[in-house]
Amino acid sequence: MTDLDDVLRQFRAGNSEVFNVGILSANLVPVSFGGYEAHGGDPPVMLGDYLLPRVDGRAYWGVYLTTDEYLEGPRGESAKEVRAAVVDLVLKGVDQGNLLIMLRNLDAALGVPERQAEIQAFLETQLPPRERARLQVALADENRALYSVQGVLAAFRRCIVDGKQLDQSRIDPRLGAILLVQSALEGDDDEATSGRQLGGFPEETAMSIIANHAFNATTNVYAEFDRALRIFADPDGTFTKKFKGHSPRDLVKAATGLDIETLMTCAMVLWAIDQEKDLWGGRGLNKRVNETMDEANATQFWAVCSRSVSEFRPILSSQMSEWDYFSFEKFPILDFGGAVLAVSRHLLLERVTTGLYHFVYEYLEANDSELLEKWKSEWGFMVEAVVVESLRTLAPPLLGPGTSFFSEADITSAYPQGKKCDALIDFGDTVLAIEIVSSPLSRESRQGLDVAKLRDDMERIVFRKTRQLSATAMNVARRPELLLGEGRSPVRIVPLLIAAGGFPVNPVTLNLIREQVSAEGLFGHALIGEICVISAEEAEYLEALREQGHNPIEVLADWRAAGPIIGNYSLKNWLTTSDRFPTLRPARMKAPVSELFKKIRNAVQSEVAD
Repeated sequence: MTDLDDVLRQFRAGNSEVFNVGILSANLVPVSFGGYEAHGGDPPVMLGDYLLPRVDGRAYWGVYLTTDEYLEGPRGESAKEVRAAVVDLVLKGVDQGNLLIMLRNLDAALGVPERQAEIQAFLETQLPPRERARLQVALADENRALYSVQGVLAAFRRCIVDGKQLDQSRIDPRLGAILLVQSALEGDDDEATSGRQLGGFPEETAMSIIANHAFNATTNVYAEFDRALRIFADPDGTFTKKFKGHSPRDLVKAATGLDIETLMTCAMVLWAIDQEKDLWGGRGLNKRVNETMDEANATQFWAVCSRSVSEFRPILSSQMSEWDYFSFEKFPILDFGGAVLAVSRHLLLERVTTGLYHFVYEYLEANDSELLEKWKSEWGFMVEAVVVESLRTLAPPLLGPGTSFFSEADITSAYPQGKKCDALIDFGDTVLAIEIVSSPLSRESRQGLDVAKLRDDMERIVFRKTRQLSATAMNVARRPELLLGEGRSPVRIVPLLIAAGGFPVNPVTLNLIREQVSAEGLFGHALIGEICVISAEEAEYLEALREQGHNPIEVLADWRAAGPIIGNYSLKNWLTTSDRFPTLRPARMKAPVSELFKKIRNAVQSEVAD
């Protein structure tokens, strides 16, 4: 058995005494919604600022609900004033500890349709008839969502910064959590616009779309575990030599005091709280975990990944924007002395996978500036080496001598002049020209703060690499025989950029790419197709599909031809909403992830059959 949910479910069943420890007394006193009067009138419709990806991926942008859509102020307050009043009511009426517990439960329910239906049903029972009717009308639109990831984190922030410790909650904490999540994002009722365009959209809307997309990007836990283990493996010692004899895994241990598997194990044990069948039954996790798990490991994990409410308060108070949750990215766990509470399951996963880079970065920044520079410069090559492993599996086998996979060195030998891409794969009548980049979007771009910084990111992540792809593609289009062999007739070329550090593929960014390609005259040959941009995870999807007999060239072509909506979003969106591709996990991923799950089970001595 390798399914993580089954592992955690059985661990939870065998260790029930360490869950539901209660951060503070629950004080779940059912009360009807009161204390804030609701009056008649049409609810305002909030658009623009409240975009997020739909759970099912089929309609890629929806609008999440805010309390001002079904509640109205007694004196004609604006939508923003209504939300502010609700926030004030909740923070004064619900005990901080209980409210944090319920916010955690709402985070666990994200993306689970039956849980969302249960939350909506509960909310309806708490509202007067008129407000209940408004709520139902607002949510009747299939493009509406009850709440969002961003709203949950905003609610966590407000609760930590401004929450009160009360002997008794005056409002049911379940209701308080829902209302806070739907009200915590301040937004602007009449946001000023610059009149400038960005990627075919008003500049403010474009930045909001990019920030939304980057913020709400989902990851696959199996793929993230596997990729992190591979990146830090360094099987031939190449990077160990460059890091003064310290392996990448050694550097993680030096930075955190724990090995990678132990970091992942502790995170997964905390995830086991989400196996609670009762929507509202989640609590904290006993910091001791259980009597069989190494106490020193658990203690060290809490030390590097958690902070107390009092420690969080000053750093959250300096939040740069409503997309700024860097503090939670760094410390995704709340420490309550004897118990801990995960703020976000998604951020917890990131901290022990993609966040391993930042652990080492921060450690070297404080201890070894020379090695830090080496770490920054070599990281891209570490990531590239792993992505290339996946790409090599795409190359078709040849009956005779030769190769269908060409490295950068092969390309340089064939075309000594000009820029080169990282790899090229020959599929016969079509070749795939590939460039890999590991740089992520800057913090400013992810938070929608700075258009100039976004343009810098586009240059660094996309445009610079696009020029390398264009140069190689033009060479192959003009003289294919120099690389592919004598007698080769002209071939079609598909340029592929793999943004391994993550990149939001959406109409805004694709329009920016198209504008730049046109302005610079790139890919100026009839045999060269439009550039495709995918992630490292999506490259692994292509690897899985190749194992199943699919041609990657055809997969990419079908994706881009899927229509003006679905074809202008990520390959992942298209693949995961198509019935043609039921399995998107490469076979080679099973062994290392199964081995990791065994270590998790051994660490907690759970009675789980293999």
